[in-house]
Amino acid sequence: MSKCPNILQWNCRGIGANFNDLKLLLSKGVQVACLQETRLPPNTKFSVKHFSTYNFNPNSLSDSLPTPGGITILVHTSIPHSIVPITSNLQVQAVRISLNYTLTICNIYVPPSSVLDEQSLTSLLQQLPPPFILMGDFNAHHPLWGSSKLNLRGQVVENVLLHNNISILNSKQSTYIHPATGSLSNIDLTLCSPSIAIDFSWNLQSDTYGSDHFPILLSTNKPTSCQYLQYWKINKADWPKFSQSCEHSIDNNILTIETLRHAAFGTCYIKYKGKIPVNLLSSSE
Repeated sequence: MSKCPNILQWNCRGIGANFNDLKLLLSKGVQVACLQETRLPPNTKFSVKHFSTYNFNPNSLSDSLPTPGGITILVHTSIPHSIVPITSNLQVQAVRISLNYTLTICNIYVPPSSVLDEQSLTSLLQQLPPPFILMGDFNAHHPLWGSSKLNLRGQVVENVLLHNNISILNSKQSTYIHPATGSLSNIDLTLCSPSIAIDFSWNLQSDTYGSDHFPILLSTNKPTSCQYLQYWKINKADWPKFSQSCEHSIDNNILTIETLRHAAFGTCYIKYKGKIPVNLLSSSE
């Protein structure tokens, strides 16, 4: 049994610059990834193999002063999911996925220069079908999640947590390292519905993988075997050989249509394995 799935949370500080590092992180059994500060140019069609890719860009080609940020959600193609529509002035996006149970995962980025108010954050939470996980870079400081200082965004987040009965999964480890000074801070948060707080383990990676933020892997505490989805490569099948095998395996003692149906089904089930190529796609691939 393996701890599957893993959910990745990471401010990648440029998805293009750190794409190879992202692929390394995805190889750790990641089924869903929430990325912040993707910094993709407007209208860029970015995608990752084996993942459904959803990009949110706060900018357009006509913007003279681009807004920093950009976010992306990746969902492995083996995971049933749907987009959750969100109306907000924040950089947010959400998906509804089916893992051990159905839950909403919301990705958020709050730039350091932007304003985060209680009304906007509360409105966001009210639009997320429960249970949910809200993860991202809030640029919010508060001793509640291990920061050595308190700022306005941190106070806003604390008030919203208390008023809406939201749990925080952070372990008070620092998630950001300043490139110039090397100072550490705790600004990447993982919030969730209290009903699922004990279902996940919050794991901070020891390397920044080219960013200035440490990736976070959220693992389920409910072990489940990773399933394989089987796809038959019909376009590469050896149909003449398949037909010949079936003909040789069905004898002449067929008296009724029902007998023929059962014989054909059993024979074909055995014979097609060597004639039609199979592709096995793991949910952790």
